[in-house]
Amino acid sequence: MHILKYQAVIHAVELGSFTKAGEVLHCTQSAISRMVKDLEEDWGLCILQRSKQGVRLTSEGQALYPTLQRICNEQHALETQVGSLRQFESGSIRIGTISSIATHVLPSFLAEFKEKFPNIKFELLLGEYEEIAHWLEAGSIDFGFLRLPVGDNVSTRIFMEDPLLVVLPNNHPLCLLPEIPYKALNDYPFILLSRTGSAEVPALLQQKQLSLSIHYRTWDDYAVMAMVEQGLGISILPSLILRRCSNAITCRPLEGGASRTLVLATRKGSIPSLAVQKFLEILQIV
Repeated sequence: MHILKYQAVIHAVELGSFTKAGEVLHCTQSAISRMVKDLEEDWGLCILQRSKQGVRLTSEGQALYPTLQRICNEQHALETQVGSLRQFESGSIRIGTISSIATHVLPSFLAEFKEKFPNIKFELLLGEYEEIAHWLEAGSIDFGFLRLPVGDNVSTRIFMEDPLLVVLPNNHPLCLLPEIPYKALNDYPFILLSRTGSAEVPALLQQKQLSLSIHYRTWDDYAVMAMVEQGLGISILPSLILRRCSNAITCRPLEGGASRTLVLATRKGSIPSLAVQKFLEILQIV
């Protein structure tokens, strides 16, 4: 029970809210709040500060947080080792992933793995690249998906090349072209997908020295597609995001091509559990 309370604190801090922590631990927001309050009463300390913006560590919480992380990570390692020794009768795999991979890539691999090892549990933490890198460094996940370039503290294997595509309203004149010249982007209102840790498009535009007429900026890719559909402008999005898109839009490659390189990353020097190794075999990147 104490481990569960520690996990409640860890996930609340990582995800920024009791509600999201509850989703990961399969319990209610009030249950997470109760567990944290129980710890604070037991210890006589305030470890989390609550506000409308979410939750964050107090100074006392910051002092305790590394120890809580270490205990939870060691508990996870113990459970995984026991699961391995019992030939996959139990165990868990924690994955840090961006939304597009979680939505369009992982489900088929998860289903295939579950057929072979039905008792292995999965925990998918969705975040941006910087968050995933932080989770790796902290040992909160077994592996994660990042884009190149990455830091020196992780080991990587190429997972896939994801093309960047120009997104156009269906009646747009650029739809007549099989490929879109970069300079043509300067002639139309542009909708920029830009968020912390996700800078593929801004980096590409800077590399090509384009001076676009950016009319809209948003961090939500579905908002970009809806705005393009309404004729508010054109945009560039990774092709993974555009899979099974229901919006009335047209996609074209950039002249000469452009893509983001997605990699599977592990903490440098870490040894994956047997369960993780088996899942990597399913992903065909071992």
